[in-house]
This record gives sequence, C-alpha cells and structure tokens, in this order.
Amino acid sequence: MAAFPSYVKLGLGTSLNPEQGWKDTVSDGGTLHSRQLHGSTYYGITVIWPGATGQQVADLTALYESAPRDVMTGFTYYLSSPTLTLDVVFMEPPRIIRNYGGDKYDVQLSLRGS
Repeated sequence: MAAFPSYVKLGLGTSLNPEQGWKDTVSDGGTLHSRQLHGSTYYGITVIWPGATGQQVADLTALYESAPRDVMTGFTYYLSSPTLTLDVVFMEPPRIIRNYGGDKYDVQLSLRGS
C-alpha cells in the first residue's frame, strides 16, 4: 500500500458521502431479503483540489496509471469534525476541471474509502 499524496488540498465542493451498506432484493416468490454488502462504513469521496500545478497533476495521474486499484493509506478528510483518516482507492483518473493558465489547475478526484 502506498501513502496518499499529502500535497493534495481539499477545496470547496469536496464531499464525503457514506455508502448504503445494505441491499434489498425481492425473490421470485415475493419475499424481501436484505443483504449486508460490507461490515464497515464505506464512503464515496469527491475531492476538488484547487490550485494544483502541472507537475502535481502529472504526478497524480502517473500514480493512478501505475496502480489504478491499489489501496492508498492516509487520506485525511479534515472538513468535518472529527477528522477522518481513510484508506482510499481511485474510482476514475484525476480530471482537470478548470485551467487558470500559468500552470494552475483545479482537479477533481473520485475516491472510495473506508
């Protein structure tokens, strides 16, 4: 497991959404079944990272491309109290959502963590 890059900053629009840990299904006979998908709480995380440099974006993209499904430790979500430290995986490649020119970008990361 690699460490999540500490240079990634959380900006406005960053969100942490707990995933539903249960799935309800109905059998052919009409019986309702509830299944627990996982034992711990998982989160869908959207990070909006303002002011990233071109080199930081390239480093993060290289990290994703080298091991897109590897778990990274030490992602700290500090926009809530208490602060959460999670192990995360990328759900999709980093995306540049705004280019300010002069080597400054806003980047969106989609992560999943527990």
